[in-house]
Amino acid sequence: MFAIGGIVPLIPYLLGFSSLILGLSVGAVGLLIAGGVAAYVTRHPIVRGALRQLCFGVVAAGATYLVGLAIGVPAGG
Repeated sequence: MFAIGGIVPLIPYLLGFSSLILGLSVGAVGLLIAGGVAAYVTRHPIVRGALRQLCFGVVAAGATYLVGLAIGVPAGG
């Protein structure tokens, strides 16, 4: 399941697009859907679960960016 979730933000690139904004947007929608479904299954508020998952994703992406910046890896090529 983890691999399926990891492929979601790559879908635009697999389809031939090269837009970072599009990749981030697709990833954000994927996080919102995953959080909403998890909240629904566990009988918690759907919007809260979706936004919670999105926030965790944003924090994870930010941390990954900062680590890359710290070790000298340029973002986007």
